[in-house]
Amino acid sequence: MAYIRKRGNKWTYQVEWLDTVIGERKTKSKGGFTRKTDARIEAEELERELRDGSYVEENNITLNDFADEWLNFYAKNSKVSSHRGRTKELKHFRRYFSKMKLSDVTRKHYQAFLEELHEKGYAHNTLDGIHTTGRMLFKKALEYNLIKTNPSEFAKIPKKIETVEEIEQNVEVIKFLEKNELITFLRIAKEKGLDRDFIIFLTLAYSGLRVGEMLALKWLDVNFNSDTIRITKTYYNPNNNTKDYQLLTPKTKGSIRTIKMDKQVMSEFKKHLTHQKEIKWLLESSILNLGLSLQKRLIIQGILIL
Repeated sequence: MAYIRKRGNKWTYQVEWLDTVIGERKTKSKGGFTRKTDARIEAEELERELRDGSYVEENNITLNDFADEWLNFYAKNSKVSSHRGRTKELKHFRRYFSKMKLSDVTRKHYQAFLEELHEKGYAHNTLDGIHTTGRMLFKKALEYNLIKTNPSEFAKIPKKIETVEEIEQNVEVIKFLEKNELITFLRIAKEKGLDRDFIIFLTLAYSGLRVGEMLALKWLDVNFNSDTIRITKTYYNPNNNTKDYQLLTPKTKGSIRTIKMDKQVMSEFKKHLTHQKEIKWLLESSILNLGLSLQKRLIIQGILIL
């Protein structure tokens, strides 16, 4: 039962209950109410939450601290590329909410956060990624009973409303090559391009592969009997260091696929394979002559297709 009493010109309530989990009695009190009715309404709401088990005890953990905890959890269940993206997106939350308590973030705070990023000119796709991270973060906090409600639940990403003048001034950018343009481009790549330019652009043009998927191709992915290539991985190198890359699984399960290739492309693959074997033979000969370590030999023998 709640106790309501007056202290000076303000009203205070106090509620006691037995915490059956730890077997101890607990007390919560709150003052500063100008009306007795307001104190009683909040006390009765607290008692209702205690009865139906929905009460969440206030926690002093900050958003920054919980973000660290959540990232550690997320890292165990995601790819390194996804973890890197979430870490980057959380920087916006860390700056805006600073040392604010996680339980103090309201829906109004969260919507204002998205509005501010929008006003700063962040693209819709960027905002969508940040909002996705926010939903995941607060969903986990709700699961841990650190907050009563998820402040990101009803938030909306602001959209830029273009004026008639802006629409009229927009120039549509062509994002593809016509057939004759592609033929010309590939011919120039073959005749004047750098080493591997032609086979790279030919593969991209006829397969629709993402660049990372193409760079991760190995010869075991190529089937010359059925003229197909198998996509099972992607190349990940955020620091652009050729010695420090990783081969990751594709973005989605649907990205794992087998693609039927044009015979012209497969013919060029065979030429490239022959050329690569010649290069590897020359390198291995140089290694033997220079007496390089077995480790370096294995590195050269493990060269990817492209």
